[in-house]
Amino acid sequence: MINPLRLVALGLLASVMALGFGLAGHPLIGLSAAVLGAGWLVINWRLKGGSPALDDFGLLIFTGIAAWGLWQGLSAWVALVGVLLALAAWDMGRFIRRQALALNDAAAARMERTHLIRLGQALGGGLLLGGLALLVRIPLDFGLALVISIIAVVALSRLVVNVNR
Repeated sequence: MINPLRLVALGLLASVMALGFGLAGHPLIGLSAAVLGAGWLVINWRLKGGSPALDDFGLLIFTGIAAWGLWQGLSAWVALVGVLLALAAWDMGRFIRRQALALNDAAAARMERTHLIRLGQALGGGLLLGGLALLVRIPLDFGLALVISIIAVVALSRLVVNVNR
């Protein structure tokens, strides 16, 4: 189940980025994103487990393309969805390789269901918080932004420590 979802995420990634750049007036970049996404899709279709290096490279490239696209006038929503789809494809590739180590089919199926639920929650949260950041504008001076950033880093580090226990 997870491998077809991964291929769908890669197809959507290539389509969203190509369409977004095409509508932003950069058809050549859109075509390049479509070719890169289709290449990533084809390689993952041919190699069931994919390649860890290719997945890392694909995530890095598409995140960079989305960031550069923001500077070139790409819609922030397109960039957000593109990065989330690239992250989903990368994560599912890592999971497929980890799942191959499962002891039996029942354990593998249970791992897959649990992972897909968690991945859906993470992507939904990313879309929700990213969308909220795009919709809500709060003027902050540098000092207040710095204090909020420090509090967020400390809170996240405590969360990680508590989860690891």
